[in-house]
Amino acid sequence: MRRFSVVSLLVIQLACCANAQIQLQVEKDGEGQVRQDQVDGETSEGGETEVAKKSDLDPEALVAQLGSNTFAEREAAQKSLEELGEAARAAIEKGTGDFDLEIQHRCRVVLSKINLGQLEKRIRAFLAGTGDLPGWQEFKEILGEDEAARNVFAEAYREERSLYDALDGDLGEIVRQTRVRMQDIMAGVRLRQRASLGSTVTMALLTIKKELSEPLLKQSDWLRLVSSLLHHASARKEVTNSEKLPVLKKVISTLADQNVDSIDQTLLGLAVRLDLPSRVPLARSMIKNGTGKKTSRHHLQQAIRILVAEKNLEDVPLLKEYFEDDTVVLNHRAENGVRFKLQKRDLALAGVIMIHGKKPEDYDMPIYKNVGDSRMSVMGFPDDKERALSFEKWNADQDSGEEKKGKGKERGPEAELVDELDSE
Repeated sequence: MRRFSVVSLLVIQLACCANAQIQLQVEKDGEGQVRQDQVDGETSEGGETEVAKKSDLDPEALVAQLGSNTFAEREAAQKSLEELGEAARAAIEKGTGDFDLEIQHRCRVVLSKINLGQLEKRIRAFLAGTGDLPGWQEFKEILGEDEAARNVFAEAYREERSLYDALDGDLGEIVRQTRVRMQDIMAGVRLRQRASLGSTVTMALLTIKKELSEPLLKQSDWLRLVSSLLHHASARKEVTNSEKLPVLKKVISTLADQNVDSIDQTLLGLAVRLDLPSRVPLARSMIKNGTGKKTSRHHLQQAIRILVAEKNLEDVPLLKEYFEDDTVVLNHRAENGVRFKLQKRDLALAGVIMIHGKKPEDYDMPIYKNVGDSRMSVMGFPDDKERALSFEKWNADQDSGEEKKGKGKERGPEAELVDELDSE
């Protein structure tokens, strides 16, 4: 037993001596490749491992050194390649296809840093007014040419440079890339990842671009997606309280002006919130194209409020198109327990009355208490008979007014509805 213990101790001691002479260091890189580095312990006067090589300034040799068995040599080669930058690009790009996974990985890392450095150099020159960026000459007409406009465009280019770099290429390809990028952005939004201002501005600018607008808008929900991104971007504190908002407002205004025939509800909401001139034609389009369609009560009210504020009698015929639209937009119960139905024609009648400078309640239209006229506060009616009486009262008032002078009295469908209900 004693002999066995002595032998065991000798074996352990020999093993420790061997480990003192040769140390195995295991490193696992990003590619999942495992290496065993043999460190001989030789150090320079400064205490650092000797890695001096004759290949320090030879890019191809440095790329080969990235596959060294010694960690310190690989690190030194990568640092040297990063310092060489563009001068080593060809060798580094070739290295990204090397059979050695370590060389591949490190070449990709170095190439990414070189590209980023070149990008920032171009952007600094652009911001200083001594350089240009792809797309700037075209889009500066929308953004402006002041410092704020350059800052916003620089942010957009930094985020989506591949799209801007492709602008002079094949039209179909840039449309495809833009759609794919939008899918990626919206996938992030669904995961509660906020789209960057640069990406948002890029999607809007490409939608505005004449050659891209038509093919992009063929996707039925494209304008809604772009408007949604702009809505969230323009509501952020870091945007609303900065010089970026006026630039973003120009982008939204141009997009709205190009799509005034749209019935996109988000775009209308944007135009209203930012008080854009395009809110009026957008509101008219919403009303003109909204009859019989799934236009929400909120957005129909919003559009009518805009026309009411304009007080333009030429908008009255647009609203009168709704006088026979009995689509129910709200079914609710009043405080007294009576159930009311608000129909599209009720909103239209209230709008017509208010455009003429009068009040809906003067024509027996029930309204919510403590809500101003400008909020389109009509409740609807408990039944069709009361609704018909309000329409008849309005028509009678118009028949006796200046609008109907010399034209004689015309009985509309509302009057016929009253007669029919009375006969019952």
